[in-house]
Amino acid sequence: MAMAMCICHAWAQQRTITGKVTDDKGSPISNVSVFIKGSKTGTVTKVDGTYSISIPSAATTLVFSSVNTVEQQVLIAAGQNTADISLKIDEKSLSEVVITGYTRERKREFAGAAGQLQNKLIDAVPVPAIDQMFQGRVSGLLANSGNGQPGASANVHIRGISSISASGAQPLYVVDGVPLNPNDLASLNPNDFESINVLKDAGAAALYGSRGSLGVIVITTKRGKAGQTNFQFRTQFGFTQRPNPSQFDQMNAKEMLAYEEFVGGFAPGLTAPGWVYSSKNPVNASLPATSPASNPYSASKERYAFLLDSLGKLTTDFYDILFKTGITQSHEINMNGGMGNTKYYLSLNHFNQEGTDRKSKLKRYFRWYIILVTYQVQKCIIIILM
Repeated sequence: MAMAMCICHAWAQQRTITGKVTDDKGSPISNVSVFIKGSKTGTVTKVDGTYSISIPSAATTLVFSSVNTVEQQVLIAAGQNTADISLKIDEKSLSEVVITGYTRERKREFAGAAGQLQNKLIDAVPVPAIDQMFQGRVSGLLANSGNGQPGASANVHIRGISSISASGAQPLYVVDGVPLNPNDLASLNPNDFESINVLKDAGAAALYGSRGSLGVIVITTKRGKAGQTNFQFRTQFGFTQRPNPSQFDQMNAKEMLAYEEFVGGFAPGLTAPGWVYSSKNPVNASLPATSPASNPYSASKERYAFLLDSLGKLTTDFYDILFKTGITQSHEINMNGGMGNTKYYLSLNHFNQEGTDRKSKLKRYFRWYIILVTYQVQKCIIIILM
């Protein structure tokens, strides 16, 4: 009896999956974790967003995750060798960071009282200055328009007015760590702001001293993102209606003369034309009926009647002289991108707002913002006025 023995060796077959990871705008994302579901085998994406990972033939799912993005799982079919994906930004994780001016803290670890406005809300509201959009969006904050002048700063109060002497004082504004006068907010483009944090409690005074006793509004500007260069263009036009004519109801010339004649009856010393030239003025009773031919411009009842008739025919419309329909227009273009540890953000903006008052207007000319991030320099802001 013969016996045959067969010894078989089996090796787990490996295959390589390559691909590229981008964000929802098509820009590559670096340092994204790519690993096999259910194992610890993985890799990370390069600066250009590409990756390469070897997986066993039995593996069917790859998991992609990164900071501030939504984790995504991708099924790998048999024979598939490439997998390109796009990760979405996790808005919840972005809103959980509170910027106090000196540090960034997670919202769950922040013990103070603070309100936040993210850039999506800022971009959706077309206002010339950022303080004009605070009302109704941050609890405990009251923002009233100072006047109708374009670009005028709003009166902002956080948790009420502390004293009578501080009734006109404003909170401290800090833009990228630099204190800013509230009247200068109109000179900055709100669409260049990434986030706004409103510090409302005593912790603000502990950070900024007495200047923060009325609250602190910390503004951070947009920064460049590594990846391909992205351009964004935005333009808008708007109109502001003149005040209702019924709110500017005024007398015509004849009505004004009649009113002056009426008032002169109680105040004989009135020097208004309606009373000076009136036939009811006792001073005019001794005047001759007509002027002599030698001087037709001398005082007489006929001459005064002629003057009253001429003045009554004046039809100047001061409503049209003082007011007009205001036109607002804004044009801006920005560019951001970067490579490796260097990132940049460039913004150009032109804003022109004409008020309903013919002499009121606000013009904001082009500004350039360049932000560089390297190992040696964390952030450098250069502002060039054109």
